[in-house]
Amino acid sequence: MFLAVLLAACGGGRADPPSTKEYVLTTALENGTPVFLGVGDEINGVVNPELSAEAGQTITITLVNGGDGEHQVVISGIKARSSIVDEKGESASVTFKVPESLAEMEYMDGNPAYEALGMRGVLKIQKPPAMSSTQKLAMTAFQKGGCAACHTIPGVPGAVGMIGPDLSEIGTVVQTQLDKGEYTGEAKTKEEYLLEAIQSPDAFISPACSLGPCPKGTMPSMAALLNPEELNAAVKYLSVLPDGLDALLTESGTDESEAAALTGEPPELTDEEFAWAKQTSSSGARAVMGRFAKARRGRR
Repeated sequence: MFLAVLLAACGGGRADPPSTKEYVLTTALENGTPVFLGVGDEINGVVNPELSAEAGQTITITLVNGGDGEHQVVISGIKARSSIVDEKGESASVTFKVPESLAEMEYMDGNPAYEALGMRGVLKIQKPPAMSSTQKLAMTAFQKGGCAACHTIPGVPGAVGMIGPDLSEIGTVVQTQLDKGEYTGEAKTKEEYLLEAIQSPDAFISPACSLGPCPKGTMPSMAALLNPEELNAAVKYLSVLPDGLDALLTESGTDESEAAALTGEPPELTDEEFAWAKQTSSSGARAVMGRFAKARRGRR
């Protein structure tokens, strides 16, 4: 399983699986009229609530029969529908991929009589934001370096690796280490620290790997693979985590001709770049797995 995840993150699977969102509806009477009633979260208790999802996202709507009658939730335009529920407390679900070509869809009761009485609502479809030029370059850098295989990086498709440190709050972590004098490299600022970490990873051994401090040599230098623009974009992306990512993704001056729709598909690599990234990530994995084996033998 570990190997499968590693290979997928290194580029064996190019598209990140869509996220899944779930809504729960129950049937009810509102002033004597049959309606859908939202259950949980922001739609709790809302009559025929407005639902929302991103284009291309997978969504599940679960219908619970709150009383008498036969009910079924139907999604307009895509021929998706749940099975029929005809007993109180019985539930059924429908799961579907939200089309990218529509702005909204309707959900309704499959029984035309109930639909006519008002059992229907709207599903708003949100378009994902376009990538800024900085984000696009950062994504290319992370993909070239095989970073997703080892690190968790917010906003980067597939970057849920557990070999190296979690980078979700790396901007804050770096500043804290610098302020406390814990950093053993030559960098003096947050940006210099991140640049040095990419160019000379062993300048500072992070204490945050799975079994404690990361083994020396786990991460090779990425400098040879990245051009200066990609390197600077990766540093800028990481430096604003965790709180400044939204501002970066919507930075002013985005060149729309270069902006890419955030579909979850990482930039394509040449065969040579992919082979390098795969080898790089695999060597890091072997180092950590060897440490796991050593620790396991020590516990016996």
